Amino acid sequence: MNNGANTDVFNRLYQLITTGYFRAGEKLREREIAELLQVSRTPVRQAFHKLERQGLIVSEEKRGVRIPTFSEKQIHDLYEMREILEVSAAQMLAVNRNEEIISAMRVVAEEAAGAETPKEQSLINNRFHHLLMEGADNEYLLQAFMNLQAAINVMRATSLSVEGRIHSNVDEHKDIVAALETFDSQKAAEAVGQHIRSSLKQVLQKLKQENSNIHFS
Repeated sequence: MNNGANTDVFNRLYQLITTGYFRAGEKLREREIAELLQVSRTPVRQAFHKLERQGLIVSEEKRGVRIPTFSEKQIHDLYEMREILEVSAAQMLAVNRNEEIISAMRVVAEEAAGAETPKEQSLINNRFHHLLMEGADNEYLLQAFMNLQAAINVMRATSLSVEGRIHSNVDEHKDIVAALETFDSQKAAEAVGQHIRSSLKQVLQKLKQENSNIHFS
């Protein structure tokens, strides 16, 4: 396989990781990834090496490759920053009255209602939250969010794996859109804040269920 094809495999796997398709701590097996991407195992192995250098996956002797995990404090810290950024974005979007972005968020929220698995909804959710940040029309806010996006999306995938969370997540997204459609910055901020705190609760619940005592690698 040529370098261009190798790069394509890396980019596709990078997107799956950074959009939350995989959960924190989830093992990545060469054979399964190769089947998913419909390629041989060699470019997958090469992509693993590059992703490990970037800190997006970790390799453990005799245990293979997995998505990084987080300590409880890191999770709290991450969600604290996420709430600051996304609440600010919601307020800015409401003030900007960007009807095109808000309408696009409504479409994505409706699309998510048809998602049947956490992985499917994770990919859709990524678009919803990116639209929110884009609608703020603040390049520095967006840059700060993008710096945290991979970690945020891994945690989102964990949250969505909790039974019933797929449906409540859709309802919360619709509440956010409804608030934005009124251009009420305070209501939009409250809806986003509630959504993020609910997501944090689900993540911690899932980790407790799994009896996890995990640390970021």
